[in-house]
Amino acid sequence: MQRSFTILLSAAALLLHGHVCAQLQVQPTFGEGFCYVAKKNIAASFSTATKPNAGIIIHVPIVENLQLQTGAMFVQTGYSSQSTETSVRAKTVYSISNSINYFSVPLLLSYQVYKHKQFQYWIDAGINYNFFISGTTHYTITDYLNDIPTGTTSFSHSINAPLVRQYTDPNAGRDDLTGLDLAFKLQFHVVCNKHYSFGLYWDNGLYSILANPADASSITLHSVGISIGYLIL
Repeated sequence: MQRSFTILLSAAALLLHGHVCAQLQVQPTFGEGFCYVAKKNIAASFSTATKPNAGIIIHVPIVENLQLQTGAMFVQTGYSSQSTETSVRAKTVYSISNSINYFSVPLLLSYQVYKHKQFQYWIDAGINYNFFISGTTHYTITDYLNDIPTGTTSFSHSINAPLVRQYTDPNAGRDDLTGLDLAFKLQFHVVCNKHYSFGLYWDNGLYSILANPADASSITLHSVGISIGYLIL
């Protein structure tokens, strides 16, 4: 009896596993994000940077109208900033441009809020786990005398991003980042004809990627963007 029950339970598990796998959807996707910065105790001005992203999203059904989204993404982000030091007749303008590459693992819940004919409307919310791959900071420093340029210096610096920043390390660069960046993601997406996906998303950084406890300064990255994908049933 116990053996028969075990066989029945195993068969049911295999059937359930086969049903779930049959419902899995794989979605190649790409998009464009408009990155912006929230700052604290930093005098520089920041401008929006437009960066790409691409990857594979996997839709895992939980119950009717509810799914889990995960996958693997390449996400590029960054920012540009400018600050000025002035004296009586002279000034120096510092222009900085950051480009940062992440390997991102999303973990989102998706709920189908409405369905009409060939259109499905979904709301997605959850966390993006962004792991640092590489990054570069480019500097341009221009000197002025009586508002006339007298010289320009340009150079680049590779970004170092340990998983845990050691703020007491005297060799740590001011532009070093934290190697793991968490972001809350909220997205609205529409699926047309069961295959074509169009999304509008907002990524909200949950903590500063560049913080200095000494002066309580911080930079937090955020982005809004669009995504396009194709669902493989």
